Amino acid sequence: MPISDPASPFRFELHTRLRDSPSVTAERVADNGGQFQARTGTITTPHGQIQTPAFIPVATQAAMKAVLPESMAAEGAQAMLANAYHLFLEPGDDVLDEAGGLGTFMNWPGPTFTDSGGFQVMSLGSGLGKVIDMSTVSGPLGDNHQAPGVKRMARVDDDGVWFRSYLNGDLHRFTPEVSMQVQHNIGADIMFAFDELTTLHNSREYQETALERTRQWALRCVAEHRRLTEERAAKPYQALFGVVQGAQYEDLRRKACRDLSGMGFDGFGIGGALEKAQLGTIVRWCTEELPERTPKHLLGISEPDDIFTAIDNGVDTFDCVSPTRVARSSAVYSPTGRFNLTNIRFKKDFTPISETCRCYTCTHYTRAYLRHLFKSKERNAATLASIHNERFVLDLVAGARAAIEAGDYFEYRDEFLGAYYGVAQPSS
Repeated sequence: MPISDPASPFRFELHTRLRDSPSVTAERVADNGGQFQARTGTITTPHGQIQTPAFIPVATQAAMKAVLPESMAAEGAQAMLANAYHLFLEPGDDVLDEAGGLGTFMNWPGPTFTDSGGFQVMSLGSGLGKVIDMSTVSGPLGDNHQAPGVKRMARVDDDGVWFRSYLNGDLHRFTPEVSMQVQHNIGADIMFAFDELTTLHNSREYQETALERTRQWALRCVAEHRRLTEERAAKPYQALFGVVQGAQYEDLRRKACRDLSGMGFDGFGIGGALEKAQLGTIVRWCTEELPERTPKHLLGISEPDDIFTAIDNGVDTFDCVSPTRVARSSAVYSPTGRFNLTNIRFKKDFTPISETCRCYTCTHYTRAYLRHLFKSKERNAATLASIHNERFVLDLVAGARAAIEAGDYFEYRDEFLGAYYGVAQPSS
């Protein structure tokens, strides 16, 4: 049973399963490598509902870079995700607790998520960042590899992590209990258990060690979460999601799912190192093992092909900073692909980024004007491009949700990807 009791304001209701549609043929299942797990549903939290599948925009430090929360609400965002590690360092989780929680602090009335800081443990420890596709490196670099010229700022042991603040170098200690205390103070509707994120560079032996460590940490997170929930009974209930690790190994992923499924989590996050080519397969391993009537969140994707792959295989919510990150360098999404607004061909182009987009940017400004803002280094260039990119992804996922309900998901998916990447999509 979930950690929350049956009367809890947090729950997940399953609506429509893609695999129940007559459009799911044996040929399509074979091409997918397994049964489709896509579905629609509703996550209910103390601060509102999330219709799934849903894209969750990222407000790392209780703020989206260059975009106001009010703008995201107007564009159709249903929830926001912040980072516990960053908020612990600045302004401090005690400040958010006293302010009334993350949503009140940042003037966001809807549901909120916090991730645990596990990603920062890996990225600060190695300086490598998150390796998604092994084609980007020449080969595994070893369990103790350190990026050239980068000082190691985190050390992992079985009890937790020592790390130094990237702000001032102060030494801090994170354990599963501390992560739960910090996230309870931050006050998000959905939190994630503290986990150790490995990379595709790590050996099989280390993946096994880290997976067992994450399992033990999950048990400690559940225990501390129960204690804090009882202690803070006057506060709105906060759901806790377990995080599935195991890298690219099927047996480790399935074992992690089975282990976590018996701990009483409200939902699950699928994290860790993922080869892009194996994204759908790894997600499907997890969704096949995890309890069907729990929500699943995929940590960190946003390219259209990855989004559809995740939805195909049962992801309910997902987040990524990419839409705003690329927008700040003038890259914007359109139905026929991504392009850079600073290109000279847009100097006298007085059309919107996309004729079919109803975002604030596209209904008020032209490509020529946006190019001018970027060339002039005006700050509102990033704001307007970010608003458009976030709306593009939000609309993409809303369309997928509607198509699953209507029974024409494959037509929607294939038409979208064919136009975006400029190639004919397979009929699967």
